[in-house]
Amino acid sequence: SFPENEYYILENLFDNNGGENWQWATPYNVSGYPWEFRGVNVSNPCLEIWQGITCYGDCVNTPCTVTAISLPNHNLAYNIPDSLAGLSNLVHLDLSKNVLSGII
Repeated sequence: SFPENEYYILENLFDNNGGENWQWATPYNVSGYPWEFRGVNVSNPCLEIWQGITCYGDCVNTPCTVTAISLPNHNLAYNIPDSLAGLSNLVHLDLSKNVLSGII
């Protein structure tokens, strides 16, 4: 399973940093899929192989958690959200070559 709080932290990053205008690498089957927050059920970025997300755990037999976010040159904008601090297992964060401000 994927922690619901981590899902909402990723959704916050997407919603507050121009996610609808992010630039996704293609082909998706090689680079991962664009983040998707529409729908009734909470998605699982680890099982669905979202671009820029690295996870630990298989999400089936053991819980999975985000350990890295790598979104360089993806057209992120505005402020780096404080909520990223809630990703307690995050060991790598690359948001370089975007138009961001703020302190982590």
